Amino acid sequence: SSVGEAHEDVQKAMRTLTPTHIVFNGRVGGLTGKNAMSSKVGETVLIVHSQANRDTRPHLIGGHGDYVWT
Repeated sequence: SSVGEAHEDVQKAMRTLTPTHIVFNGRVGGLTGKNAMSSKVGETVLIVHSQANRDTRPHLIGGHGDYVWT
């Protein structure tokens, strides 16, 4: 796409307040690689997942949750 076409998309997103990207922890890759959250066996971890108007679902990888409230 051209610069003009991209500008139209940006204007539409700004006028309608419709986000075009969803990131976690404020940036792309914010929770992966060297930024991954980790814990040790037996530690209690609280994860607060609060979404605005998008259907985003966190997934536990390599473990399970004992208590989950939705």
